[in-house]
Amino acid sequence: MNIVLRGMLTLPMMVCVVSLGPLCISSTASAQNSLGDSPAPLQRLTEAITRDMARSAIVDSQKEGIRAPLNYDLISDRFLVNFQHRVQLHYELGFKIFVVRDSPELFVAVIGPAGAFVTACSEALRKMEPSCDKIKWTPEASVIVTPKTLNSPDIIRVVLQNRRGTLKPTFNGLVRQEMSIATGAKRMIHRGEIRYPIAVFESDPAVTLTLTLIPEAGKNIVKQFPGGAVQ
Repeated sequence: MNIVLRGMLTLPMMVCVVSLGPLCISSTASAQNSLGDSPAPLQRLTEAITRDMARSAIVDSQKEGIRAPLNYDLISDRFLVNFQHRVQLHYELGFKIFVVRDSPELFVAVIGPAGAFVTACSEALRKMEPSCDKIKWTPEASVIVTPKTLNSPDIIRVVLQNRRGTLKPTFNGLVRQEMSIATGAKRMIHRGEIRYPIAVFESDPAVTLTLTLIPEAGKNIVKQFPGGAVQ
């Protein structure tokens, strides 16, 4: 499955082994140390490291484009491949994005600072922008809610919990927006992002986080995933 940011955010699904299509991330919470009995410490992708890797990946993608018909969609895809390759060279745990729901009606994912930056950078390349240097770095993790159709469930509230209880977001941008289709049909439906301190996702991988999506009508959508960080 792919990460795409084309008007609405689309990311890869949770529990997928690392692949290059163009960027699919392992949801394994941790690697084992040399004794095989405890998680390896997280090596976070900082802003400086992410920006440096992105610049190098862009250069390689542009060089590859010279040897083939120039297609900026292809270059943006190759950028994701080349970026992932650089991460794997230095970070055993790789690059994580947790997809909570990916259906024909609804997409929900948890994305960290590096994931948000790289996704936005790929979109900038598609739009033929000269670089990704102007993309803002967001130091928090976000729950992204994207309805796909007029029949999508209207998610009116998102609740993140750990064993201590409900976690308070630093920003709630889940708001009702107008959605329309080519036939002219329209609907007001919630979409947007809810941000949490990145420390929430740096807990012990043995600690389970529970994310509950509450629609206006119907059943709640509940997903659990291990602690440890999204990148």
